[in-house]
Amino acid sequence: MKITRRKFIRFLSALMSFPFLYALNSEVKKKIESDTHKEKIYLPDDLGNGTFFLNPVIIVKESTNTKAYLSKCTHLGCYINKVEGDKLVCPCHGSEFNLNGEAIKGPAIKPLEKLAINKDPKTGKIFVYA
Repeated sequence: MKITRRKFIRFLSALMSFPFLYALNSEVKKKIESDTHKEKIYLPDDLGNGTFFLNPVIIVKESTNTKAYLSKCTHLGCYINKVEGDKLVCPCHGSEFNLNGEAIKGPAIKPLEKLAINKDPKTGKIFVYA
């Protein structure tokens, strides 16, 4: 059986694609696992106006408007646990975010990850996935 140059190149190309496909498959698996293992965090029923830290979530409530953010700083992932006036402050490197989650002082430049606020249809309780 004679192997032509064309068949050899096709075989070599297929062989060289295996490491790429393996790496892609493992990244997809990691993404699926991280999405399915999120923690359900319930918000207290008597939540007043203000900013609250429910690790790993930041809740910002202003009258009827409630927002939720992941409290991980977008610079290096430190957990934000302090509010100064109308700014959320990262304890590690001093990044600051406004109450809309936007970076207003570096070193972080990306906004905080916004979380969807959900209502449990059975209990009526409000929760977020983090």
